[in-house]
Amino acid sequence: MSRREIPVDPNAGPVQRFAYELRKLRQEAGDLTYRDMARGAGYSLTTLSQAAAGGRLPSLPVVMAYARACGADPAEWERRWREVAEAPLTDDDADAPYLGLAAYDTGDGDRFFGRDRLVAELLDLLERRRFSAVFGPSGSGKSSLLRAGLVPAARRPREGGEAGEVVVLTPGDRPLRTHAARLRPREDGGDLVVVVDQFEELFTLCRDSAERAGFIDLLMAARRPGSRLRAVIGVRADFYGRCAEHRELAEALREAGLLISPMDRRELREAIIRPAMAQGLIVERELSARIVEEVAGEPGALPLMSHALLETWRRRRARALTLAAYEAAGGVSGAIARTAEDLYTRLSPAQAAHTRRILMRLVNPGEDAADTRRPADRAELVPAGSAVAALVLESLARARLLTLDEDTAVIAHEALIESWPRLRAWVDDERETMRVQRRLTDAARAWEEIGRDQGALYRGTRLAAAEGLLDRREDLTPAERAFLTASLEASAKAGRAGARRRRLAVVAVAALAVLAVVASAAAMTAVGAARQADARGKEALSRLLTTHSDGLAAVDPVMSGLLAATGWRFHPTDEARHAMLDALSTSVGGVLNGHAGPVTAVAFSRDGTLLATAGQDRTVRLWDAATRRPLGAPLTGHTDWVNTVVFSPDGRTLASGGGDGGVGTIRLWDTRTGRPRGAPLTGQGRWIKTVAFNRDGTMLASGGEDRTVRLWDAATGRPIGAPMTGHTDWVNTVVFSTDGAALASAAMDGTVRLWDARTRRPRGEPLGGHTVAVTAVAFAPDHRTLAIAEDDGTARLWDIVTRRPIGRPIMAQSGPLTAVAFGAGGTVLATAAVDGTVRFWDGGGGGPLGAALKCHGAGVTALAFGPDGTTMATAGADGSARLWDTSDRRPGRLPLPGLAGPVAMAAFSPGGKALAVRGQDRTVRLWDTATRRPIATPLTSLPEGVSALAMSRDGGTLATGGEDGTIRLLDTATGRPIDVPLPPGAGPVAALQFSPDGRTLAVARDRTVQLWDVAGRGPIGAPLAGHIGTVEGLAFSPDGALVATADSDGAARLWDLAGRRPGGGPLTGHSGPVAAVAFSPDGTVLATAGEDNSIRLWDMATHRAIGAPLVNDAGSVAALAYFDDGATLASIGENGGVHLWSAGLPSDPFTAICAMAGRSLTPEEWRRYVPGQDYEETCPG
Repeated sequence: MSRREIPVDPNAGPVQRFAYELRKLRQEAGDLTYRDMARGAGYSLTTLSQAAAGGRLPSLPVVMAYARACGADPAEWERRWREVAEAPLTDDDADAPYLGLAAYDTGDGDRFFGRDRLVAELLDLLERRRFSAVFGPSGSGKSSLLRAGLVPAARRPREGGEAGEVVVLTPGDRPLRTHAARLRPREDGGDLVVVVDQFEELFTLCRDSAERAGFIDLLMAARRPGSRLRAVIGVRADFYGRCAEHRELAEALREAGLLISPMDRRELREAIIRPAMAQGLIVERELSARIVEEVAGEPGALPLMSHALLETWRRRRARALTLAAYEAAGGVSGAIARTAEDLYTRLSPAQAAHTRRILMRLVNPGEDAADTRRPADRAELVPAGSAVAALVLESLARARLLTLDEDTAVIAHEALIESWPRLRAWVDDERETMRVQRRLTDAARAWEEIGRDQGALYRGTRLAAAEGLLDRREDLTPAERAFLTASLEASAKAGRAGARRRRLAVVAVAALAVLAVVASAAAMTAVGAARQADARGKEALSRLLTTHSDGLAAVDPVMSGLLAATGWRFHPTDEARHAMLDALSTSVGGVLNGHAGPVTAVAFSRDGTLLATAGQDRTVRLWDAATRRPLGAPLTGHTDWVNTVVFSPDGRTLASGGGDGGVGTIRLWDTRTGRPRGAPLTGQGRWIKTVAFNRDGTMLASGGEDRTVRLWDAATGRPIGAPMTGHTDWVNTVVFSTDGAALASAAMDGTVRLWDARTRRPRGEPLGGHTVAVTAVAFAPDHRTLAIAEDDGTARLWDIVTRRPIGRPIMAQSGPLTAVAFGAGGTVLATAAVDGTVRFWDGGGGGPLGAALKCHGAGVTALAFGPDGTTMATAGADGSARLWDTSDRRPGRLPLPGLAGPVAMAAFSPGGKALAVRGQDRTVRLWDTATRRPIATPLTSLPEGVSALAMSRDGGTLATGGEDGTIRLLDTATGRPIDVPLPPGAGPVAALQFSPDGRTLAVARDRTVQLWDVAGRGPIGAPLAGHIGTVEGLAFSPDGALVATADSDGAARLWDLAGRRPGGGPLTGHSGPVAAVAFSPDGTVLATAGEDNSIRLWDMATHRAIGAPLVNDAGSVAALAYFDDGATLASIGENGGVHLWSAGLPSDPFTAICAMAGRSLTPEEWRRYVPGQDYEETCPG
């Protein structure tokens, strides 16, 4: 009799309905107990019962195992699961804990978290200054801070007083006429606080300079003695220069400005978790960690985060906001584009046309500034009587892409303009036309307001510029058409434009010869226009595919890479190239496709040449590990799932285990011929779950459903002695120690037992402390360290000699662990889980090594390391096996004789050939990194106070900078000075770097960088100024055109030396100061090392980070350099060790993606992601 369950209401939601159907399936299968199901499913009874509890959607592997245990078709239940997992909920968004792209308003204080510090600073500023300003980039949260933070606080009654009067407004196109009355305090009232949000509208929407100046003058009244007006403005940082056009405003801004700083990690977590908690929702730990990692330090990312969280909430399962739902929504980078694109692709052609027209009218194309939002009247957007346009407007608002009030509409946030490739392409294609149309809109409105005065009509060049808009009459409002028509008629009557008269004529007569010439010219023009339109269309499609690729990068790097490669084929944009590099950076070495269903097991041969996989399709497959190609036909014979595969030590025999017709079966195969070796081994219950060879290959161990461990003679196939008993539930794993002396077995009863492999007797009592099923165990190469994986996501390390745990339990993953393995000679431990991830840990103590690696779209069922210790194979419930390069989890080391102890400072030469290190004893030692030998005798005569070092490319010259500002050049062969010191500067030298040709020396002091002519001993040009923090490190690009600086504010910056100006925005991502920077030899990549113990790689074409950061656990980096091979990045830490990182990128990412994927997009995938285009193979041949 099955245990009694708490009833679940199938009408409460899709998750509850799914749970109800699972329970019904179990009842129809004979009312199985969860314990009976667990024996055949490979999951604990707790996991299976929770799957049908209705609290949250279970993972796909658990559902498929549940179905299999009940005798149902797993494919059918996968289909049902995906319907629930992928469908957004249809709740009223008014109850959402997140606002999406919309700014928080004055009534949203209960959902506004993470800005307590800034709100307090702003209140203090408001108290001290009668006029103040809040600055920040688009997306930094200015409007939300003002509306949901400052306004509610300012309206609260003060101690012993009344509530303050607060007015919130946005300027609009006529700020003085609209708001003048609201800026005057009441005669009988107290202070009036006026909050002006979107202050930049004074420059983007208001075109009347007198109107603009008058509005600013009213605000400046707050600064007059005795004024009862207090004003706070919020303005985008890139409009600071426009504010300086008004003298008094510029003076006021200097006195009282608050720059919005990015949220730190604690504040981000608060903004993510607390709105959900307020509604009784749960945010998965992995979800909040992922978002914080993606958003921390990214300027303008807050609305993207809020929108991604809203879409995750819409896809929530019961009370849980999950990482799976977040990834389905597209994540921070892709959620906006996915929402907009999903809406757009569901529209009819007529609706799509209105969508384009409406959105284009809501964008103000920038001139020497970014594109901005433009509020518009509904009447301008919806033609009279157009039900289709009205429906489109409401649909855009329901999707939170627009915000509507009674009369106007506005894009919810400018992030939509930048983040949706389709809209961005529309704006880029029509930028000049949009500018003409905006001027026409303003002119038509002014003409109407003055009674259609003839003097306000267009003439001359303005009319000529706008005349072409009549060809797109559907894009014009009635007022605009009337104004333009009246202008043309007036011009025609004046006899100024015969061509315009012909345009307005009802019938035009022309000579046939002229018509032929015009037709020919028109045809040529049409061909050229068609080509341009086709090119624009392909570029837009490429950007759309890149957006899809970005959204899948962390979920499915193979699909992400294929989409980016397809986009590259349509149009080779920098974004598509970056997306390919991002996919390649996930360390996928190859994908093995072939099994018709989940892959259940994977194993390497001892020499690493062969790989074996097994699956639920009842087959075993052999692969060439180097080429990733199958070797012969699948090995068939099993009549049910194959659960396990293992090679004999000599690689000639492969053992596979499963349940054939209700009989536990082990089959042995000749790996050279693919033929069976003798008869199957049977006699151990109904199901074999695990098989292992001993060290010399003479013996097999197996475990399974009958709760026993058996040993077999590998040569004869006969059992050795009686079964080894003690477990009270399924045996999930058996494994021999690397010396062959011990055997460990783990079971669903929560125990791990140790056995003497020779005598078959237990080695003491079971290892304790496990409260749930133990799913896997693995021995380290040291014979005594045992790693244990548990069903609750915990991993443990045990010393089997002392029988004591090593360190604390590792909270590895949130879901059940499925596999565990040691790599890199035992220094790395990998754990796999049902969420599709593998995580890496220090094999000696359990500390984390970098971020989780998303390996499969469904659960990881097995993993194995090759003999090199860095190549990892994973098996997935998604039907594939994959190879991974994990070498970056543990960098290599470069042993240098005499290098030991703490490092005070260090410097690589450009190209990394030479290294200079100054220890705590003030002695500088020099090495050739290629030969690993000292270059010269140590330099011991350096003066006190040396604060920076730099080496020339050939290692012949050492530059030193002092705390007194002095710079000296030394001959490294003799240790003697080269000429006299360079003239001292103001302040200590923080960093030095030689240019590639050795002629220029860059010198960093505090927040500036000065270039010096080494031969002429004089400064070159003005300093590079504008750093926010102290410059900690320097690097020249290989061509000498750029300098990269490492900044203590957590950013790296690029400087164009020809123009002495920044070469783009700051590169942000580190959570602490950046200590060092280095260019790759071809200049396409910049590496940055931060004091947050991470190294990041940046694509110089897009200035975006490539892949996840490399985790540096050797302390703060003192110096960083790419070697000339372009594939090796060297770092030296303060602890004195030189680490070598694999940091090379393929010169041909497209070919590398095709090699990694081993396939093209399928026709079905093509229809989903590339609609409207004929199918083509992404990777032909």
